[in-house]
Amino acid sequence: MSVVDRLFIATNVELFDMVENADRALCRFEFFEIIVRLAQAKLLDNGYYEELHQAVEALVENYLLRFKIERMEG
Repeated sequence: MSVVDRLFIATNVELFDMVENADRALCRFEFFEIIVRLAQAKLLDNGYYEELHQAVEALVENYLLRFKIERMEG
């Protein structure tokens, strides 16, 4: 199982039943949580950054925003 798989499982654990949250889907707050977990696992723990906020910022800027879709006007 890959690091990403383990992080998804850890993030998606539901301590109480949420009717509107499918087992293989993330809620908004879980989406933000997995971004932080990914930044820690891939960038902070491997020594690329010293602080978690730096790792999260780098993950967002270098991996998420890099592939953003421009908002369509109309």
